[in-house]
Amino acid sequence: MRHRKTTPKLGRKPEERVKLLRNLVTSVIIHERVVTSEAKARAARSMVEKIVTRGRTDTVHARRMVARHVYGAEAVRKVFNELGPRYAQRPGGYTRLMKLGPRAGDAGEAVIIEFVDSPVAFKPSEKESRKEKKDRRETRSPLKESREQKD
Repeated sequence: MRHRKTTPKLGRKPEERVKLLRNLVTSVIIHERVVTSEAKARAARSMVEKIVTRGRTDTVHARRMVARHVYGAEAVRKVFNELGPRYAQRPGGYTRLMKLGPRAGDAGEAVIIEFVDSPVAFKPSEKESRKEKKDRRETRSPLKESREQKD
């Protein structure tokens, strides 16, 4: 019986949903951090957890099972060479979801899905704040520089 076994449909047909999740899972495995919507992250999270658990036992069968759910040999290699050994002692809970707040375009809830204990460091945005820009402009005024060169 299939009572109460709902899967998130994500507003897509089954084939599209499978491809979307495979792409998302592959991106999470390769980059170790992806920004996406909350619903997609929750759906991908369970797949990523199962794949990393498979990666803890390096057998031909396990590699083939993982290859069914991700794109590319690079992702399969990373699961078995890096992620499996890294989380060998952890009994699950390899990923976390961090809420970022509403997206600017459509106000959808944006989240980061990432691996716990990941060596990939968070890089803050390289944009300057308004105050920093203003201070930088004041220190190198073109009028002052041109007057000093004429003298």
